[in-house]
Amino acid sequence: MRVIKLTVWNNYKDLTVFDFFFSVLGAVFGTVVKTVAAVVTSIFTNRANSTATKRDNLNYIQKMSEIRDGWFDELHETNQELEHLKGKQYKNTQEINRITFLQEQREEYKNNANEIREEIAKETFLLNQDTTENIIITNDNYHILQWNAFADVISKTCPSCSRKMKIQWPTGSKDLDFFWGCTGYYHKPQCRKKINLNQNELRILVDVSSPEHSITTEELDIFIDLPETALDIHTRVQDLISDKHSKKEGVNIVCCPTHGEPMLLSKKINVTGGFLDTYHLKCPHYVVGCGYIEKLKSAGQLAALLKHETGSGIL
Repeated sequence: MRVIKLTVWNNYKDLTVFDFFFSVLGAVFGTVVKTVAAVVTSIFTNRANSTATKRDNLNYIQKMSEIRDGWFDELHETNQELEHLKGKQYKNTQEINRITFLQEQREEYKNNANEIREEIAKETFLLNQDTTENIIITNDNYHILQWNAFADVISKTCPSCSRKMKIQWPTGSKDLDFFWGCTGYYHKPQCRKKINLNQNELRILVDVSSPEHSITTEELDIFIDLPETALDIHTRVQDLISDKHSKKEGVNIVCCPTHGEPMLLSKKINVTGGFLDTYHLKCPHYVVGCGYIEKLKSAGQLAALLKHETGSGIL
């Protein structure tokens, strides 16, 4: 088992002082967020190194990414052992105690990985601050929210069960019908907690350098419905699935809230809803009964996935 010193690369004095939320992609959600400068100031106030250059940012992100992946490896080993022990029909006292220990260890590893992921998000925000704008989400541009809601929002937790929450919306919705949904919906004991986004939470700070952010939601939807566009996206996603499968990798900006590991990109077995019902992300431990999935049901999500994994979105 690899031993990782979390504090070696910790660049922040206190990771809990921020009263807004970072997505893993570096977008910022929160009721007090008004300007890019205000967030930059908050980050630097709580940052050990306040004079870092962009090269320093990139080097730091690379180092932190390596440590994050190390925690993912530790989580995988822990989950594998847990599955083995839980799968035994008869367990002795030592094995029962071992299961308890491993469950506690998994929570510790998940917390460590998430701290690292949040640090990476902050550094990503600093790196992209020159192309970051304050965007108010409306019926004309809600694909920008769907793009940034695709990734995990690290610090948003359910007030009922303390699990992670993610921004959700009804499939096919064309309105601002967004809400925070508890990720415990797919787990036992099930949690169905929902919290509607308020007007302040429909204001986000986001990197707008991708061309998808310069058009309307309707224009993006029309574009992906073009036969040649749909074929190109299908080809690229299928190639990405094959590449991830060969490397035994998941999508590291979306992790299972129970097992803590990156989710696996896959094609659905039964496709009933057309193009935007073809692919989803599932927990790598789905074979032992983990039901957590992330539906890829919007053009914004697909664009974010392709941008993060290949460097180029849909446009």
